Amino acid sequence: MIPWTPLILGLVAGLVLFLLGVEHLTRAFASVGDERIRRWVGRSTRSAAMGVLTGAVLCTALDSSSATIIALDVFGYAPVFLAAGFGLRMFGRTARQEAIGQGLLGAGLVFFGLGHLEASVAPLRGSDAFLEWLESLGDAPVRGALAGCAATVVIQSSSATVGIAIVMAKAGLMAVPSGVAIMLGAEIGTVSNTLVAAVGRGREALRCAAFHLAFNLVTVVAGLALIGPLTAAASWLAPGEPGDGGQVARVIANAQVIFNVVGVLVFLPLVPVSARALRRWIPDAPPA
Repeated sequence: MIPWTPLILGLVAGLVLFLLGVEHLTRAFASVGDERIRRWVGRSTRSAAMGVLTGAVLCTALDSSSATIIALDVFGYAPVFLAAGFGLRMFGRTARQEAIGQGLLGAGLVFFGLGHLEASVAPLRGSDAFLEWLESLGDAPVRGALAGCAATVVIQSSSATVGIAIVMAKAGLMAVPSGVAIMLGAEIGTVSNTLVAAVGRGREALRCAAFHLAFNLVTVVAGLALIGPLTAAASWLAPGEPGDGGQVARVIANAQVIFNVVGVLVFLPLVPVSARALRRWIPDAPPA
């Protein structure tokens, strides 16, 4: 019989540690200085290509969401990151050293939380009903995407959703089709964060949120339609024995990278047209 109470408590604890780690990473980046970041972003977004590069850097630093890191066997190094981060955070002599310490501490919490999640879900291998449900998400990718979207809206972190899918894959619970479908759904669910953040922030923020929503909807629909070639390409790039938990985790991570890179490359030439359309649909507010 599955020990549901300790399993659920373990999942909650692992998820809280993961999200706390992401928060520490975000604060470490923000501590560099809001004004400095604003000037850098302003200089780096004067062209569409530089804007894409800036977005990639910011997402790497702020978001999660490095599924590729999560897919690697780095959980065992969590104590090293925690110890180094704690030391710099407590005894650093400069603000820069303290910020680096907070970032290392956040990374350690992310890895420790994911390791705890992986250990917590191990008992689910004994649940045939749960395994059949996970398999059904791969058989019906739209259903898997809806599950990923719902989980991301609830958790408010696409990284956490993809991270859970990856650790379940590493535990031998999730096959590639289910993991990729959940990853695609998480890309839609993460739009909820953008929409909430845009409320009350002005017309430019609304335009960014609208573009994010349209971009993710279009690319996810295309991803679901081409999930076979996407999975094949991600599998080709993932070393290891097909079906092995670690290999499945790397395939899911690769699929997310391929999906986002291809989506950006396809949309990049359309940025000027999209900007003009958004200005027509969401015009500037009339002067007071």
